[in-house]
Amino acid sequence: MRAPGEGCPRAAWEGAVSQRVTLGEVSERVDYGLTTSAVVDGDGPRFLRITDIQNSFIDWPVVPHCKASPLEVAKFELRTGDVVVARTGGSTGRSQWVKVDEPAVFASYLVRFRMKMNFCSRFIAYVLSSAPWLHHVAGVAHGKSAQPNMSASEMARFEFNCPSLGEQRAIAEVLGALDDKIAANFAVARTAEELLRADFETWRTDEKPTRPRSSLRLTDLVELNPIVARPTEEEPVYVDMQKMPVSGMSITDWSSRPAKGGARFQNGDTLLARITPCLENRKTGYVDFLSDGQIALGSTEYIVMRSRSGIPLEFSYFIATSEQFRTFAIRHMSGTSGRQRVSAADLADFQLAVPDPSWLESFGRKAGALFELVKSQRDENRTLAQTRDALLPDLMSGQIRVKNAEKRVEEVL
Repeated sequence: MRAPGEGCPRAAWEGAVSQRVTLGEVSERVDYGLTTSAVVDGDGPRFLRITDIQNSFIDWPVVPHCKASPLEVAKFELRTGDVVVARTGGSTGRSQWVKVDEPAVFASYLVRFRMKMNFCSRFIAYVLSSAPWLHHVAGVAHGKSAQPNMSASEMARFEFNCPSLGEQRAIAEVLGALDDKIAANFAVARTAEELLRADFETWRTDEKPTRPRSSLRLTDLVELNPIVARPTEEEPVYVDMQKMPVSGMSITDWSSRPAKGGARFQNGDTLLARITPCLENRKTGYVDFLSDGQIALGSTEYIVMRSRSGIPLEFSYFIATSEQFRTFAIRHMSGTSGRQRVSAADLADFQLAVPDPSWLESFGRKAGALFELVKSQRDENRTLAQTRDALLPDLMSGQIRVKNAEKRVEEVL
């Protein structure tokens, strides 16, 4: 089935006049999502949640499944061209254009907008990333309670200028080319990491080794929260918890702020979120974006993991994201409900099999080369995203013509 606004004859695009519309008026239907629980494995449909729409694309391989009846699947099924919007929490108002390759439904904290056929759904999704939409969200979602939230009807009241269908499609094509390239780069990075993961799994971690003499404690191979000097800059690089990835190794965004404490780290370190629900959500990232010798800061809820001398730097990342280690860490969380965390001292007792030196050397060579590839694509994606974010307001306001925007896009693709 084609996406709304796609596949229309070009003649139908001509002569349309820009009009003032509401999100509700351009939508064929507006729906809340399915209330159920996610399951990691299973043969049910993918279950799209708020946590799965934090990038400019959906990373479907890490979206969990769920159990849903045929009637529920029919009611909550996602189609290519749907637009979903977060309706609660810190991500209220965040939107995502959907492209699906397998059966998927959406969760109850999302609202689905399915556009009428004479509107380009991808263009509407970009409208819902623009400044007027963000202003609408700020005015509606943040004045009612401590927890930001919006109803579907409040979203549907949003008004915006909508050009002809031809112009909608042209704008969506220009901006979409950038997001499609970002997604393609991410797919290459995922493949590289999967290759290394397969190699890493030839040497397995073991919480309860049957041969104690061949086992090591985690801290024999990896330092936890190593001592690091204070940053020299007045406003050092800072990585907050929201910037930590839930899939992939790359930290793609960071900021700067006055030095006021927090975890200290440098290139080659792995950052592990230690607090619920961030640990369970697999918030873990590898640091490779700093200058040589540069020290950065992050959340106090990070545990910094650094491979010891003679151990490949990338090794600590694969330990941190291994299923055995994550299960061990989650099992050792303590504290009050909703604020549980694991300590570095508890992680120190995690048991590892002794790695073969020749395997370590081989793994280090391959990991170093592939991590450099992933880094270069991360840097390219940042450029692509910056170009998209710069073009978006000008295209939406008509301050730049599509042809001129196309030239800017060609320079970075």
